[in-house]
Amino acid sequence: MEKYIVGSNIKVFGMEVSTFPEGIPQVFNSLMNKITDGPRRDYYGISYMTNDGKIFYFAATAEKENSEAGKYDLDSFTIEKGEYLVQSIADWKQKIDTINCVFHELMQDERIDKDKPCIEWYKSENEMWCMIGTKQTANADAGDKR
Repeated sequence: MEKYIVGSNIKVFGMEVSTFPEGIPQVFNSLMNKITDGPRRDYYGISYMTNDGKIFYFAATAEKENSEAGKYDLDSFTIEKGEYLVQSIADWKQKIDTINCVFHELMQDERIDKDKPCIEWYKSENEMWCMIGTKQTANADAGDKR
């Protein structure tokens, strides 16, 4: 587990996975197919527990221009700048079942802010990062290390 600084807010847009966890691949595929340059973007999975105990999961991609969410008639979300604890998963497509365990391990760290969402950053076809903001997120160095 390591620290990573997101230097500026990341505006993303996408769609909720209403059949979590089963519907995740289908929603990501739908999102990629809906966007003109879909395969060439960064993708994120954003999840958190709602007040009624349900897990909300949002499949998203980073905006390349302002108001893309409206252009594609999709919802938007902001990944906050700041400090995150990160655990990388290599060959993530073969290790889908381990993602929940990695987030569970991250959640045990006293530095994380349990009110922050869990973020999956699909950095490449082979590497995915599991990220959770720390209690320092709001005060983190604004230097862009993304």
